[in-house]
Amino acid sequence: MVELLLRHFEGRLEEHRLIGSKREVSFLMRGDVDTSPGGEVERLLSEFELPLQLMDNGIIHPKNHGLLDVEDVHIYHLMPRGTGKGEAVALDMKAKGLAPEQCLAIGDAMGDIDMGAATGSFVLVDNHKDRALEAYAKDTVANLAGLFATTHPTADGWVEFAHALLAAKDS
Repeated sequence: MVELLLRHFEGRLEEHRLIGSKREVSFLMRGDVDTSPGGEVERLLSEFELPLQLMDNGIIHPKNHGLLDVEDVHIYHLMPRGTGKGEAVALDMKAKGLAPEQCLAIGDAMGDIDMGAATGSFVLVDNHKDRALEAYAKDTVANLAGLFATTHPTADGWVEFAHALLAAKDS
């Protein structure tokens, strides 16, 4: 399966290895491919008996890579279809007896947004380079009463949210 994806998307997708990481559940790749519902990746994976998905977990900035004509490098997880952070958060909340209004999730990638459907509050950390993320966020979390979107990316976004949370607590 991995070899098929890498061959099919040669120059647009490659293995992504984390030094010291021993992955046992999902396989990491990086590049820029269409993971939208009904897109090229989903059509390719649907030809196999195993129900798999390639989860987009956001834009990364590797110093070196072998990708060709790829402007924004995304990191992808090859994993069983129907699994993800949203499902994991929902199961964890249920196991702990927590209601959505007692929980908050924070993230900056496509794979993070589904956590917002499970929790009562979601912080979308700005990822201004990820246009697909912005569109998906509008469709998925825009109606959440507890949505907070930062104007700063990465760690600065976390700090921005922390300041807003502390200010709200003091008022």
